[in-house]
Amino acid sequence: MKPLESDPTEDEILEYYVSPRKELPSGFQIGRITLNWSRNVVHNQTRPFVDIPSSLHILEKIACSVKHNEPVLLVGETGTGKTTLVQNLARRLGQPLTVLNLSQQSDVEDLLGGLKPTDPRFICIPLYNEFMELFPRTFSKTVNPGILEYLRKHRNDKNWKTILETLQKALQKVLDLTQRERQIAGAGKRKRPLSEEVFQAWERFTDKLNLAHRQINASSCMAFSFVEGAFITALRNGHWILLDEVNLAPPETLQRIMGVLEGENGSLCLTERGDVDYIERHPAFRLFGCMNPATDAGKRDLPYSVRSRFTEYFVDEILNDEDLTLFINQFLDDSCRNGELVKKILHFYKVAKRESEERLQDGANQNLWEDKSCSLSGYANWS
Repeated sequence: MKPLESDPTEDEILEYYVSPRKELPSGFQIGRITLNWSRNVVHNQTRPFVDIPSSLHILEKIACSVKHNEPVLLVGETGTGKTTLVQNLARRLGQPLTVLNLSQQSDVEDLLGGLKPTDPRFICIPLYNEFMELFPRTFSKTVNPGILEYLRKHRNDKNWKTILETLQKALQKVLDLTQRERQIAGAGKRKRPLSEEVFQAWERFTDKLNLAHRQINASSCMAFSFVEGAFITALRNGHWILLDEVNLAPPETLQRIMGVLEGENGSLCLTERGDVDYIERHPAFRLFGCMNPATDAGKRDLPYSVRSRFTEYFVDEILNDEDLTLFINQFLDDSCRNGELVKKILHFYKVAKRESEERLQDGANQNLWEDKSCSLSGYANWS
């Protein structure tokens, strides 16, 4: 990179500034932003990330929005690395990331979930596990080992109806005992009454068990249950979610998730399941969107009511020879890395790109972007 002139302009300073990045004991720093690692961080890079200034600038901007809990919209042509930037940052922080590719056929069920046929095993196992967690919080396992062993036996034998019947009988005794506990605690006769949290947990378990009975005993031979979609799972568990080609999704589908874009505490109510309460949003949840500019046929613009709620960044292509050379060298083996080969790949890429823009008239609007030069470099390693 050539040095700046003695009296640089503002544009030159911004162009030549390179956002430094480094690994810290507790997180990752990019430029002026430091983000903490997730608890399940795994230090592995399945695909190299090229430290070219333009990519580092965008990465710093994305990290800044992540730090301030802002939804991010990346706009750029195909192959400029929009998805890769988010994947790289998520991988460095150990943050689970789910990528959903949207299209004109995407509907609300793809994001939020819907009713699907369910095997009885998937209904009973969560209830069994929840009962096994709640029982020791209420009663002594050493005094009541019989019921736990009985349930384990029928779980191993896959006797789901027997498990539900046993849980129902056990639950009735639990409710009787907890009711007496409430009365004793109210009279002040017990020094350490059960917590209100345990009482509420048993009440929620009762509702789930009653619903499971209705599903299993339905006249239909097939049971249905509401299966949450990837968007709801990410919202609840604090994962990151990336909506690729977000502008292609129908407006009514995007309108359904508008509540999540209303500030850092924004959430939504899953009315499709009959809920009346909003889902508790995890503090680590982040939302990203990627889209191409609406300049080609079939690529409509994102509705303003949705777009205005994102922090938008434009991801431009790599144009200068210096950055392209650095990019190509990153994907070449040491044995293949020589100046002459790099020049040939760079020349071929630029000529092919120019020809595709000026002379290709097949109606498909084919473009040759940076990911294609990456493929060319990989091919050179095998040649």
